[in-house]
Amino acid sequence: MEEKQKNTKTKILIFSGIAVILVSVVLFIFIIIKPKFTYDIKTFPEGEKEEQPLQLSAENNSVKFSFSFTTGKDEVEMAFIQNSCELKPQPLFLTAASDILIKLKSSKNRPEEIEEYFLYEINGTISNLYSKEYKIRVEDAYGNLIDEKVVTVN
Repeated sequence: MEEKQKNTKTKILIFSGIAVILVSVVLFIFIIIKPKFTYDIKTFPEGEKEEQPLQLSAENNSVKFSFSFTTGKDEVEMAFIQNSCELKPQPLFLTAASDILIKLKSSKNRPEEIEEYFLYEINGTISNLYSKEYKIRVEDAYGNLIDEKVVTVN
């Protein structure tokens, strides 16, 4: 009886170890394929500069972007990207999806009435991309589409 219990415990430990290794490998691959995002936000009083639509340029497995738009004071404090993964039948098995969303965020609630407007100029780079066509979308902190464009990374 004790021999059977030892065998069962050994099997459980082996299967647990294999499961941990598989999860670790998947997480490692996900970290490797995830696009890297760097950006800079500059603020100007309204009217000091003109708004610019989203401009994209692809080079060396990355996309440089630039755009500016006008909105209320303190409505853009930071940005991040949302991107999912797609399964493919060859190694690494996961790749970044073709749709990339640049989402702007604010830590403050939107005021009832906007009293002061500013132009926000955002420049940055999305790197660690594979060679394919990407659709880049930009949304403000409230989910409103600012602009979207398609770019091909070679």
